[in-house]
Amino acid sequence: MSDTTARSPEEIQADLEATRSQMTATVDELVAQLQPAHLIEVSKESLARKTEEVKVQVADTLNSARAGDTEALKKVGYAAAGVVGVIGVFVLRKVFRSR
Repeated sequence: MSDTTARSPEEIQADLEATRSQMTATVDELVAQLQPAHLIEVSKESLARKTEEVKVQVADTLNSARAGDTEALKKVGYAAAGVVGVIGVFVLRKVFRSR
């Protein structure tokens, strides 16, 4: 600060109180952002955004596959094979556990 005029003790005290109030508000905001409920809400929102992005990508890939795009057809084939593989593992586990 390069004030050329002298400040009174009351002005200095008022500035200190204003700064203290601003700092308290900032700390309160930081504490609120670190609360588990807030972190859970932020995570849920992030997951919802990512899920929507994946839905759009899947829809685009399926539309491209329907149009005959060979790369998209490969992706759909790999996904289908993966689903069949996972189902097969579950069926085999159930068969072997029932013996």
